[in-house]
Amino acid sequence: MSFLWVAAALLALSATSACNKDAKRDAGDTDEGVGAAAETAAGDTEVAADSPAGEAARQWYRAWFQGSPEVGEIPFFMQLPVAPLRGEVVVKQGDGLLRGEARWFGAEASANLPLLRTRLYLRSDAKGQLSGHMTSASPVSDHAESLPLRAEPVDEVDNRKRFRDVAACGAAPEAANGQGQGQDEPKAFAGEWLASFEERGEVGLSVVEREPGVWTGAAAFSNGTVVSLVGNAFGERLCLSGFDGVNPTLMVLDLQAGGRRLSGRWAAGVSEETQSEFTAERREQAIAHDTGGVRFTPNQTRLPLAKLGLAEFAGKPVIIEFGASWCPPCLDAVPLFRSIYEAHHGNGLEIVTLLFELEDDDELLLRKAEAFTREYEIPWPVMPVRGEIAPYWKVVPHEPEVTEVNLPVTLFVNADGTIRDAHMGFPPPNSGAPFDALRQRYEAAAKELVGGGRGE
Repeated sequence: MSFLWVAAALLALSATSACNKDAKRDAGDTDEGVGAAAETAAGDTEVAADSPAGEAARQWYRAWFQGSPEVGEIPFFMQLPVAPLRGEVVVKQGDGLLRGEARWFGAEASANLPLLRTRLYLRSDAKGQLSGHMTSASPVSDHAESLPLRAEPVDEVDNRKRFRDVAACGAAPEAANGQGQGQDEPKAFAGEWLASFEERGEVGLSVVEREPGVWTGAAAFSNGTVVSLVGNAFGERLCLSGFDGVNPTLMVLDLQAGGRRLSGRWAAGVSEETQSEFTAERREQAIAHDTGGVRFTPNQTRLPLAKLGLAEFAGKPVIIEFGASWCPPCLDAVPLFRSIYEAHHGNGLEIVTLLFELEDDDELLLRKAEAFTREYEIPWPVMPVRGEIAPYWKVVPHEPEVTEVNLPVTLFVNADGTIRDAHMGFPPPNSGAPFDALRQRYEAAAKELVGGGRGE
């Protein structure tokens, strides 16, 4: 996740990837949502989410961010406790679940997600329909952005009905061509594509029909970021969406030239500030990306550990991660790092996370690191870092033009201090080939680190 992206009010594409004081709203006066409700005793009853009563006391919703007419709806699925209870909010993102805290105050609900001060404010009508807004803000600013949010209760998560119809993803009426509810959709979308984004360069697209009526698309950017989306096909149009707890994202693909080419639209960010149009050509295989800007000769370029404050790891094979608790890709990486640690720590492999929380208060940094370690059950050291990432990035050998850092940054360092491998970014586990390829690469690099040699 890019620090430039964070500081620029969630410019999702530039990177593309918990408790806090109430975020200020910019658009709150113009949407139909609610603000922070006054607490009442109505929201004080809590039911454990993993209890039978808790299961019955939760409700799934098909939710959507209401974008501009050009963008349309950006749908996702979420779960809330049934009013008047308090408990978890659960956001379904691919195969993963993002959890936060939620509570009801009469007909109003407030939910806090753990990333970038994201908060959902919702009001229920007599039919159980929800309306409100989401706010999200950078950790380096009090400024917040807002986007209208709607939701309707559903019995279960059903991605076959993620998009209601082709018009929901911003299609003009004349573009619909009678396309309906995603029935008999063509298979021509499936495959590997190379897209040319306006002002963003080449992006690899991997599109798969995961099950009948449910499509997934992974967009792999040259800086190592991979965005994974889910959606439905309507004739020659494919609508894909995602919400990682910070970033609503929409990608619309239209078949051209008999299925040999795509034209597409991309919209991301709380205020839809990142929009691009692109074309894509078929490719026989997935696009391979480099290390995302880290410049090194494997097993020769040295990393000065002492300058990173990591002198204690000198002489040991170590995986160094630059991460943050507010970074969705960093959270996606935790399970893989945990499995690698469990497999190889007994043979001497170390892992250390430098946690960049963009704070200068040492006590607060320590609390955040302890909470992060506890929440995600991390067995290796997590070291909170004061201030910005820039001084640490200067220590890492990198291409001079790479000035924005896309978290996480992962460095595989041999016992002799040389860099064996490095990568910037991390793909979502449901991205398919990009995740599988990086997982295999990381597992191989970790095994080589404890293999004794320098791989020469």
